[in-house]
Amino acid sequence: SISWRLSALRHSAGVAARMRGAAHTARGLASVAQAGRVAIRGTAHATQTVSIAEAFDASPRESSHTGASVGLFMKPELTRPAGFHDLVQESWELCTRLHESIAKHECDAVLALDEMSNSLCQVLDAAECVRMLHPSGEFRQAAEEAYKALGHFMEKLNSSRPLCSGLKSYMDTAAFKNSDPETVRNGHVFLHDFLISGMLLSDAQTQKVQAIKTKAMDVSYYFSLASKGNATGLAYLSVPRAALAAAAPGLWDEIPHSGSNGLVDEIDTHQYALAGRKAQFRTVDASSEILLEHMLRLRQRHASLLGYKSFAHLTLQDSLAGSPETVNDFLGQLSARLAPLAQGELQRDTATAQDLLAKPSEYFPLGRFMAGVADVIHNLFGVRLTARPPQPGEAWDPHVRRLDVLDDGGDFMGTIYVDPYARPTKGYDAAHFAVQGGCVREGLKQRPIIVLCFNLEPPTAGVPTLLSFSDAWTVLHEMGHAMHSIFNRTRYQNLSGTRCPIDFAEFPSTLMELFLRDYRVAREITRHHVTDEPMPAEVHAELLRALGAGGALSAQGNVVLAMLDQLAHSRDPAELPAAAEALCAQHGLGAATGMHRLQSFSHIATYSARYYSYLWCKSLALLAWKELFAANPLSRAAGQRLRHALSLGNSVNPLTIVEGLLRHPLSVGALVDAVAENIASLKQS
Repeated sequence: SISWRLSALRHSAGVAARMRGAAHTARGLASVAQAGRVAIRGTAHATQTVSIAEAFDASPRESSHTGASVGLFMKPELTRPAGFHDLVQESWELCTRLHESIAKHECDAVLALDEMSNSLCQVLDAAECVRMLHPSGEFRQAAEEAYKALGHFMEKLNSSRPLCSGLKSYMDTAAFKNSDPETVRNGHVFLHDFLISGMLLSDAQTQKVQAIKTKAMDVSYYFSLASKGNATGLAYLSVPRAALAAAAPGLWDEIPHSGSNGLVDEIDTHQYALAGRKAQFRTVDASSEILLEHMLRLRQRHASLLGYKSFAHLTLQDSLAGSPETVNDFLGQLSARLAPLAQGELQRDTATAQDLLAKPSEYFPLGRFMAGVADVIHNLFGVRLTARPPQPGEAWDPHVRRLDVLDDGGDFMGTIYVDPYARPTKGYDAAHFAVQGGCVREGLKQRPIIVLCFNLEPPTAGVPTLLSFSDAWTVLHEMGHAMHSIFNRTRYQNLSGTRCPIDFAEFPSTLMELFLRDYRVAREITRHHVTDEPMPAEVHAELLRALGAGGALSAQGNVVLAMLDQLAHSRDPAELPAAAEALCAQHGLGAATGMHRLQSFSHIATYSARYYSYLWCKSLALLAWKELFAANPLSRAAGQRLRHALSLGNSVNPLTIVEGLLRHPLSVGALVDAVAENIASLKQS
């Protein structure tokens, strides 16, 4: 339940408390609320600003400030690795007190759960970022330990029946039923998370759901490895040692295993008789097929126990699309439009175009590009990005740059740390971390703290970092995520920013990419690193032609994968091979067969019936661009409409937010038209 609200795509969060009503509530939780407000931080520090271009094009250097460390992200506990232990202890103590208050029905359970989630996620999201980005092994290890410790603690909270029953009881009260719509939505979001964990079932059924969920996570991990060609995936063959030895003699000694009988799955062992498999188990492809079937059976059983027709129906219940039926309608219509275009691209060589998009350009020096992006953000949204040198200990690497975000009225809105350059210890190519989600309640503001990570080449003597078109595209994408977090004005941090369904979370970031395609914007944000001239129109047009090369074929390939994802999570796995072959025969343009695609499709383990989301968000972004920005890409009025939509986070149904932004109902046909028109326009560039 609480774990579902973690932020990192992934898939999460919570905030400081307002306690309502009776005197016993105030007495019982006053100290808890005060403790929670320790998390209300994120303040602009009064230091000399520098231009954004100067900040990013300058050579890396240590902080120009002197004095004691302020701690990572200006969190005083994180002046040293052991501070993560202190944060874990503080969060554990706060959550334990809140758990007791909810169980005793002493408080506003929605608010208290939100506070618990906030306390946990403040530590978990910071730990996730630090363990992936910090160059210090000690800090990474401390962050890893904190992440695991609170992860185990959250597992206990997720299976706490007193927590679930306390929420249900509170939701039956007049106080909850008469609450504002955002509070009601937050309550139902938490309750849905408990439902997914099986907490609304009997004790026996709950235990079964949780066992299946745990097993499914394990199998998903090993399938992901096997699907990428990693033989470690063979470690999770769900059969006893004796059966394995009979079918494939000698294999036992060749694979990682634990215990004398191997990794035996008591739920589905009977499904995997090895007599007919024999030596096929020696191949990664064979293991991935078995693991895929096992994973899908477990997921289907999970959904069935909760009363859902399929795992896809369970997963998509709270999505923007709303149901597998809508998703399949979207994918089917999209394939019908794309397939003829993709067929015409089958014999074309797109390698040259891809090379052009990946080639560093003299018109994309990092510093001036970031300054240009900041200007676009100001023109659209009325907010300014201001570069400030980090204080001692605030950043984890000398390359990290700090950007404060202020609106035109001078109100400090949040902080963005940018970690731009590659280094051996970095765990991501490009990523957005919501280290602290924002919220606004009773005059208190918890300001967002965001980290954007890239993997660029650092500047050399006399030459700044030069981005490729693809790099610039990625910077805009991640900045779109950052703005979604920064603009948040929800009352609950659990509903803030990107903590929303993935088929809405990727919309703002995808929309931001499109500004680079419009030459009216590109000429403002590109500058030759020597002459300071903007990118010529003909150079920009050439890049757009490269962007469109093979576009229909690439999109159709993703449509097929998204269709397979839906199919795999909607059908009996025994029917999957024949159904997948038929699907690929109809839509796959003669490419690899259905089961081969599924066995090598690692994303099916992580996206779990949501792989369509990027196509959906791309379509939605193209539609929004057409209706809001095509006439004037720097329209402040259109920008303010978008800013308001993003400020709602997940406090309103995402479909309602989108239709409010567009000012008309959203239709599958309009989404499909937007994609087809986009491909045609790129071919004409």
